[in-house]
Amino acid sequence: MGGIALYYAKKGDSAQALQFIRRARSIDPNSNQLIYNEAVIQALANHPEEALKALKEAFQKGYSPEEGRNDPDLTFLGLRPEFDRLLKQFSGKTKSGN
Repeated sequence: MGGIALYYAKKGDSAQALQFIRRARSIDPNSNQLIYNEAVIQALANHPEEALKALKEAFQKGYSPEEGRNDPDLTFLGLRPEFDRLLKQFSGKTKSGN
């Protein structure tokens, strides 16, 4: 379901994407990958505050900040100082096995 949500987000259907990611997260609320996917979907939907919130949650649970830094879908978040602060805050603090 998370993959379907990303597909909808990348094709520009934010409403469907957000609906699918919410359903996926309700099934597995602790999945790091789904939390990160939500951040990407929120970013693609032009919801930067929600994207940053989900990204922070993913990093807190051990998702790699390097992946966030290099993800082209998060490029526009790079213009926000909060994004840079998150990357700095969590660099070097990741757990293995996202």
